[in-house]
Parts: sequence; C-alpha cells; structure tokens
Amino acid sequence: MRDAAVEKVGAIMQQLLKKDSEKEEITQEQQDEAQKEKGSFSLKKRWPLLVGLFLLQAALAYLLVTKVVAPMVQTRQTEAKQSVASESQGIGEIYVIKDIITNPAKTAGTRFVNVTLGLELERGAGTEEIEKRVPQIRDVLLDIFCSKTVEQLSGVENREALRQEILTQVNGLLSDAKVIGVYFIDFVLQ
Repeated sequence: MRDAAVEKVGAIMQQLLKKDSEKEEITQEQQDEAQKEKGSFSLKKRWPLLVGLFLLQAALAYLLVTKVVAPMVQTRQTEAKQSVASESQGIGEIYVIKDIITNPAKTAGTRFVNVTLGLELERGAGTEEIEKRVPQIRDVLLDIFCSKTVEQLSGVENREALRQEILTQVNGLLSDAKVIGVYFIDFVLQ
C-alpha cells in the first residue's frame, strides 16, 4: 500500500511538473512575440516622430538663442560699456548753439532747416575757446547743413552720420577744448 501511495504521489508530481513546463513554454513564446512586436513598433514606426521632435527642439533652441539670449547679452554689454565710458569721462559742460537756419542743397530756396544743437565738451574743459570761435563754428555748421539734401537730413540713420561730421569739423577748429558729443535740441526741416 505504501508503494501504491508513493506511485500515486509520483504520478501527481509528474503531472504538475508537466503542466508547469507547458505554462513556461507558453509564457516564453508569448513573451518572445510581445518583444518582437514591441521592438518593431518602437523603432520602425516611431523614428519619424523622434526625428521630427529632434528637429523641432533644434529649431526652438536656435530661435531662443538668436532672438532672446543674444539681444539680452548685447544690451548688457552695451550698457556696461556706456557706464564705464560715462564714469571715466563724466558729464562735460554743454554749449548750446541756437538757430542754425539755412536752405538744404537742391531745394532752390523752397525748403529750409532750422537746428539748435548742443556741443558737449570734455570734462574740465571750459567754454572760453568755444565762445571765442562761435562765428567760425556757426559758419562750419551752415556749410554742413546747406551741403546736405533733404534726404540726407531726414531719417534717424542719417542723423548719426551728421553728428559725426559736425564732431569732426568742430574739433578741427578747436585747439584746447574737445567736443565729445553733439545733441540735436531742435531739428526742423520744412
């Protein structure tokens, strides 16, 4: 009887082991199929999406750097340079020359320009030399304004070139003082 019971237990054990091995085979096959589907889906079907996302991120990064970060850096650098320049130079005395009135070139007297401007002197330089040379400075300014056409006198970008020309011409007349800035107080072109 004991042998029969041992044989029965052995048969039951073999059946259980057989069922476990069948389950493992089925589970292993299912896992292999699932892995194949998963691998093919993630690589083959998603690569255009991944490439598109990468290109979108690259474009956004480029725009962020060129439109936001670079202008901020340039603004800060400019402000730093201006603050260093203003600290080293300080604010000089400004001499005002009023009512430079003349006709622009090629207008046959039908148009006129009326300008009042300020000449900023180097810090510590007095206005004595400029006051002595006012007739010469006015003459140079009249020559500059009457030699320009209406197109050359209008527009913000042309004003900077005009400032530089005035600065150069007036400094050419002075020996002790030096003009470091030209400011248009009134600028009427009719």
